[in-house]
Amino acid sequence: DYDYWLRAAASGLKLAEAGPRVVRYRRHSANLSSTRASFASTAESIPIFRSLLDTGAPAELRRAFPSLFEPVANPDTPLTSFDKALFLLSHPREEIRMMGVEHLVTLAEDPVFLAKAERFGLNLTRFALTAV
Repeated sequence: DYDYWLRAAASGLKLAEAGPRVVRYRRHSANLSSTRASFASTAESIPIFRSLLDTGAPAELRRAFPSLFEPVANPDTPLTSFDKALFLLSHPREEIRMMGVEHLVTLAEDPVFLAKAERFGLNLTRFALTAV
C-alpha cells in the first residue's frame, strides 16, 4: 500500500529485500494500478502526497530523498514550497507533477523567492512548462 510505504520511509524505517518471496500479488481488472482504475489510483495518490508533505517528518524525508531537497542546517526545518515542488516534480506520474506546479505558482507570487530565483538564473515559467 503506497501510503504505508511513503509513511514508513518518511518515519525512518529501513526497507530491505527479505530474500525469497513469501507472498503472491494477485492482479485483476479491479486493481487500483490497472489501466481502467487509474482514476481511482490518482484520486487516492493526491491526498496521500499532500498528507506526506504536510505531516511527514522533514528530517526523514530529507534523509530518504537527499537529492531532492536543498541542504539546511537543521533537518527538522519544515519543508518549503520549493522543497515540496521539487519532490512532486520528480514523480513519474503527471498528476503528481501538477501538484508540484501548484507549488511553483505559489512561489511565483513570493517576491523574496523571485529575487533569489533571479540571482540563480531560475526561470519558473520555463521550469513549470518542462515539468509537465
